[in-house]
Amino acid sequence: MFFERDPCTVWVNKDGKRFIDESFGYRVFESVNAMLRQPDKVSFALFDRTLRKTFEEKMPDLEEALWKEADKGRVKISDSWDDMAGWIGADPGVLKDTIEQYNLFCKQGYDKEFAKNGQYLLALDRAPYYAIKGMVFLLDTIGGIRINEHMQALDDRNEPIPGLYAAGVVTSGWESETYCSELSASAFGFAVNSGRIAGENAVCVDGVSP
Repeated sequence: MFFERDPCTVWVNKDGKRFIDESFGYRVFESVNAMLRQPDKVSFALFDRTLRKTFEEKMPDLEEALWKEADKGRVKISDSWDDMAGWIGADPGVLKDTIEQYNLFCKQGYDKEFAKNGQYLLALDRAPYYAIKGMVFLLDTIGGIRINEHMQALDDRNEPIPGLYAAGVVTSGWESETYCSELSASAFGFAVNSGRIAGENAVCVDGVSP
């Protein structure tokens, strides 16, 4: 659902605590890294009736869709934060404190915990309340084989393994821990170029083309 990553939602982990500036939901790989550090690698996007009505401007049948997802166990709809905490698996007091603190930030116009942009600070204070369970799914893998600038595979002492070359996303050292989604297709570009470099070097013996 598109609104799970809306910056006005509140993200909590299984302990009922916020763990990120929710506007990072639009920066998928950064938010995924944060989720991977949470208990059981799951999170819950929370919102209330006011936000739901806002979302319905883009998806008129949203409420019906939410009830269907609730029947599948992925969404919880409740008038009580205590009830919501039970579904999440959090201590009711912890979740209630999280919501109360967040609503205070909204009233003050400043998020003292994660400095979320003030335009996204909307209190969750109108029941029913909603929680959507979020999990991390695999898009691709990067890394595993260490290489040098010639695309030679390296051993555990970072020495080139004679005659062995590697290219593309099976290699490591060319990307940080967070994939740069702003540079679209960077992995594809690297795969093409690294393959070319590996091929050029593979046809050479001691630096001399055969």
